[in-house]
Amino acid sequence: MAKKRLTEIAEELGIPFEEANEIATHKLTEEMITGKGKNTWISDEGQEILDSNSPMPIRYRGKVLSEAPNHRFVMVFIREIPMKVPVRVPHLLQGKLIGKFIYLDAHEDRGITTYHYAQPPSIYERQK
Repeated sequence: MAKKRLTEIAEELGIPFEEANEIATHKLTEEMITGKGKNTWISDEGQEILDSNSPMPIRYRGKVLSEAPNHRFVMVFIREIPMKVPVRVPHLLQGKLIGKFIYLDAHEDRGITTYHYAQPPSIYERQK
């Protein structure tokens, strides 16, 4: 592997550039980083460290119980953390998910966990 731009790494990890830049400045040494701003390049060793330190959302599967008072959300019961949580769903799926199982991602920011609808995994993705 060769050096890679931090903007490309952030895009692959699915995090904003600012967050990736903050992780890189705190976790990597000066020898692993060249350039500045959007023209920042990361060496091979730095790429491995960034991969291990990048936040990954936790994926759950739960049953939609009802709509929440805010029509953009539905109430989902998650068995792994036995509780009912509000999940934000896309506009096209509002009102169509009651009684169905959906996938959702848990994002934690400053101690607050939010849940968002996630696309179900494709059969073809698993075979690769």
